[in-house]
Amino acid sequence: MAVVLDFFVKRYLDQLSDFMEGEIGKVIGVEEEIKKIRDKLSRISPYIQDAEKKRRTDPVIDSWVKQLKDIMYDVEDILELCLIKDGRLLAAHPCSCSGVHSPINLLASCFQRCKFRRDIWNKIKKVNDRLEAIKEVNTLVLGGLVAAQKNSVTTLSSTSHIFVATDIVGTQIEEAAQNLISKMENSKKNCSVFGISGMGGMGKTTLEKKIFGNDEMVKKQFKKQVWLHVSKDYSQIGILKQALRGIGGHDDGLQSRAEVEGQIVPLLSESLLLVLDDIWSADVWMDLLRNVILNGSGRRVILFTTRHENVARAMRADFVHHVEKMHEDSGWELIRKIVFGDEEDVIISELKEVGMKIVRKCDGLPLAIIVIAGVLFHKEKSKRKWKKVVESKLWSIKEIDAELSNALYLSYEDLPSHLKQCFLSCAFYRDISFRLDIIPLWLSEGFVIEQSDNLMENIAEGYYKELIARNLLQTSQTFIADYEFVMHDVLRSFGQKLMEEEGIIISGVNHCMNFQRASQG
Repeated sequence: MAVVLDFFVKRYLDQLSDFMEGEIGKVIGVEEEIKKIRDKLSRISPYIQDAEKKRRTDPVIDSWVKQLKDIMYDVEDILELCLIKDGRLLAAHPCSCSGVHSPINLLASCFQRCKFRRDIWNKIKKVNDRLEAIKEVNTLVLGGLVAAQKNSVTTLSSTSHIFVATDIVGTQIEEAAQNLISKMENSKKNCSVFGISGMGGMGKTTLEKKIFGNDEMVKKQFKKQVWLHVSKDYSQIGILKQALRGIGGHDDGLQSRAEVEGQIVPLLSESLLLVLDDIWSADVWMDLLRNVILNGSGRRVILFTTRHENVARAMRADFVHHVEKMHEDSGWELIRKIVFGDEEDVIISELKEVGMKIVRKCDGLPLAIIVIAGVLFHKEKSKRKWKKVVESKLWSIKEIDAELSNALYLSYEDLPSHLKQCFLSCAFYRDISFRLDIIPLWLSEGFVIEQSDNLMENIAEGYYKELIARNLLQTSQTFIADYEFVMHDVLRSFGQKLMEEEGIIISGVNHCMNFQRASQG
């Protein structure tokens, strides 16, 4: 997985110090060379956080960050190699208190240490030479950067909000929801299909949530409501099992498609609203779910979202709502509600003008507005701070995919380095969707910064809540409390793009992802 350079350097500075003070460093005799690396990185370290923010709009800084990151991968390789050899070398190292050693064993031990010392010394020297080679660039780059304050660690605000609630929507979504609900209510068909289409980040899922489980008419008309998030490379048996659990069944011990379908049909005696969120192919309905759902005896309504018009047509829907970009007034209202809640503060009217400029920067994309609101929530409520957001050079990035708003870059760069690392891990490990799984991963990967007065697990829990508060993760629509999380596909694509920019080659088959550094082949 890609690493955040600021976090990467700080972690390995500590490890380099430990290496110098440990016995293995003395055995192989490379303390001085390691000290040179540590001292050079210590001088650079305070400026890296600012460099990572400015690299998107400055090719010189971007090249410098990439070179330094590549050097840090070599530092990591050296330390890992030493850890692997550590036990073997120390075991073979003769000690005055270890008794009598045979001349052959002493000679073999000596040769082993000498060879390893020479190999490691050469690797370390290459790292020092590479750091020396970018020295002139360091002077140029560091002169335009701002040093980070020492010991600055962002902590979760005690008043942080949770992901935007389903009632925080603009009038456009309210009207679209009522229109769809009316059509669902008036449909006389035994099985009706309705769709919502539009590009990623346009608010399709928000509209879906406004209908699902929140409207009184929907609750009365449909005794069972099932929400299925359908990923691009979904598992057929996995989707069927989700459906079975959603209607109150149990999938324990069920292995085949026929077994699961046999459990679903008897439970479909009541009216059902089935939501298929973010489908990439009509096959999930036409070839997988349609027959089993139609075999039930109750009334069924299918509501789906898709980014692709051809998929909407293939679903043979009774009606498809095409989402439009959010109006500026609705966008400002969304920001106001996320940042200020129900407060009636005088500063709100003072910030409206600059707030509307931020909305325009988001180009009517609700997801962009929501994540930028997460940035504003954590900033001082002042014109000066909000103007800095408007004036950020990150808005001017040109090389960006159609569905990836520049607001995502700005939101990402506003994160402290440890939260950037946690965000990237959520984007990378797409099979992990439970809080109780992702937090141990962060702990094992060393992403959690120790605090003297707090348990590591509690600190990691704070990270999780912070990502939700910043609207970079959402709590699941289908699970209790905040135990399960969802990352919007556009945000996941954004995270994967960041990894690809770092030379990480990503491939996925059956929900599994692999990566390698492009420079390593």
